[in-house]
Amino acid sequence: MSTEVYSPRAGLSETTSEVRPLRMLHTSDVHLGAYTSQPYKTEPDGSDVLEPALKAFKHVLELGIEADVDVVAIAGDFFDHVRVKRPYVEVTGELMEAVGRPVVVLPGNHDPHMPEGIYQKFDDAFPSNVHIIASAEGELILLEEVGIQFWGQAHESYNDFSPASAMPAWANGSDQYIWRVAMAHGYYVGTGESRYSYQIHASEIAGMGADYVALGHIDVHEGVGDGTVPAYYPGAPRHSGGATIVDFAADGTTVRHELHDGAESDPQTAGNPMMEARLH
Repeated sequence: MSTEVYSPRAGLSETTSEVRPLRMLHTSDVHLGAYTSQPYKTEPDGSDVLEPALKAFKHVLELGIEADVDVVAIAGDFFDHVRVKRPYVEVTGELMEAVGRPVVVLPGNHDPHMPEGIYQKFDDAFPSNVHIIASAEGELILLEEVGIQFWGQAHESYNDFSPASAMPAWANGSDQYIWRVAMAHGYYVGTGESRYSYQIHASEIAGMGADYVALGHIDVHEGVGDGTVPAYYPGAPRHSGGATIVDFAADGTTVRHELHDGAESDPQTAGNPMMEARLH
């Protein structure tokens, strides 16, 4: 388990609001439905168990419960494709409801927010504690009672776009500071250009005014940027064997990757560093 500590965001010390600590679980690239359209599989003894992707997601949620997080953030490609069927989505919704905490979802390039997509077709399968960012132009999810807000640009199609280009419209709390988390699903290219789609640039991360940037699109746990703003890919549940836990406090932000109890490697990527870092 690696742990990184970051200084508070510039200007945080000047706030006149109370700054309360908060803990968040950050995951992405769960790719539910990638292996099967059935939520359960039958074991040789006749018992039914969750299929591997759902099982890994359940383990990640249990990790969050054990760590007593206040909120869960899923930064894109929660589902592998839009052909996932209702029974599968309903089981997913039951797992999310059981976590008993707010869950914020940013649609990615595999599961865009569009009329034929999962989030619109099966919107009634998601419980009230689930908040889905729905606009490519940017949307703010304000959880004032928790003390945190999320800004993100949802993928709304399979076309290329810049997922971190819009300036966040942060809200200010009256009595309590509301932590700022920017979400983006794409490929970090730093200060240069690359052949990859959905590019995220260093200047965009630096200019967001966020306390933390929750990224998705790459399977491994990795920090990016110049280090002034904590910006992380959390590691896909099956490929990294865990999730990223973020602690916000007045004296700084702490980021660590933790393994869940059911950690297992995907046979397609185990032992292959190039495949472990593959893009979606």
